[in-house]
Amino acid sequence: MTLRPGDIDVGSEMQITGSFTDQDGEPLDPETVAFLTRSPCGTETTYTYGVDAAIERASEGEYIATFVVGEAGTWEARWQTATPTLHLRERFNVRNSWFDQFNSSGDYV
Repeated sequence: MTLRPGDIDVGSEMQITGSFTDQDGEPLDPETVAFLTRSPCGTETTYTYGVDAAIERASEGEYIATFVVGEAGTWEARWQTATPTLHLRERFNVRNSWFDQFNSSGDYV
């Protein structure tokens, strides 16, 4: 699983890549591919390849999930497949944007 480098602010669009191979290291398209996220407050969202536009097949055995992070804190993400059964997990931190620290009057919040 590959995360993009750099800081991640609330409201950012994330792209996470999941690469799947067989025992010989050859690219493999699993029978089903799902991508799950858990926000810092515990909200879980599941995206399924072929059902949700959030997951695209980039090439054989390589999928990209695109989603927006809506709150600050530690996020969890997981690729989950069937036939073969694989699980790839990742955690990443999202921070409040510097611009979100001020209200509309320009006062520090």
